[in-house]
Amino acid sequence: MKFEITEKMREQFRKGRTVLKVSRTRSGAVKGAVGAGITFLVFALFSGLPFLISGMLGGMIFLVTMGVPGLIFLVTGKVMQARRGRDYLKFYGEESGYDEAVLRQAEQELLMPQAVAVGGAKTGISCYITENFLVSVTKEACYVRMLSDLCAAFYSERIPGDDGRIRGMVFISRQDIAREPQTNSLTYRQCGGYINALLDREACALVTGEIQKHNPAVIVNQIFSDGQKTYDLLSLDRWTQDWEAILRVRR
Repeated sequence: MKFEITEKMREQFRKGRTVLKVSRTRSGAVKGAVGAGITFLVFALFSGLPFLISGMLGGMIFLVTMGVPGLIFLVTGKVMQARRGRDYLKFYGEESGYDEAVLRQAEQELLMPQAVAVGGAKTGISCYITENFLVSVTKEACYVRMLSDLCAAFYSERIPGDDGRIRGMVFISRQDIAREPQTNSLTYRQCGGYINALLDREACALVTGEIQKHNPAVIVNQIFSDGQKTYDLLSLDRWTQDWEAILRVRR
C-alpha cells in the first residue's frame, strides 16, 4: 500500500531525523544494546524496589546486580548510536559508492511532493521512490541507489535463505553486479543484489511501477530472456558475464 508522506514527517527530516540516519542508528548491535539495557533496568526496578521499600537487603542486591549491567548496556548503546549518527553518510557512501553530495540530494528528494512511500499495513514504510532515487528500508539499514543505476527490481518467492526459500523484493544495481556474487544455496549457482523481505507482492507491484516511470529499462521479472537465452536472475551460471550480456540487450 502507499503511504502519505505527511508534513510532520517532512518536519522531522528537516530537523535531522532523516530516513537514512534513523535507519542506521537504530539497527543491529545498537538496537540490541539499548534494548538489553532498558530490559535490565526495568527488571531491576520492579524486582528490587519492593524489597528496598520493605527495608530488605535483597532489594539493593537486585538493583545493583541488574541495574549496573543495564546502565552499561544502555550507555554503550547510546554511545554507539551517537557515533553512527555522526558517520551515517560515510557508511552509506562506502556501501553505495556515492559521495556526500549525492546522498544529501537523496535525503532532500524524500521531502519533495513527488516522493512515493510504499509498505505494508503491519510493517509500515519499507521503500521510498523519489525523482532520482530508490531508498529501501529494512531493520539493518537503508539501501540507497540512483534509479539510473538499477538493473532489476522484482518480487520472488524463491529467494535463497538460511532455512530454505524466503519471499520478498530483490533489487540488483550496477554496484551489486560489480561485487563478488553469492552462491545460491538451492541451485549452487551465482546470485547477488539486495533483498527487502518486508515488501509483499502487492507492495512490490507498486514499487516496480514507480521505478519504471523513471527508468523503463529496469527488469521487473526474475526470469529474463533475450530471445536466445533465458536467465534466472537469482541463479546465473557466471554472474558478471551473464549480466554483461543482459545489459547489452537492455541498452
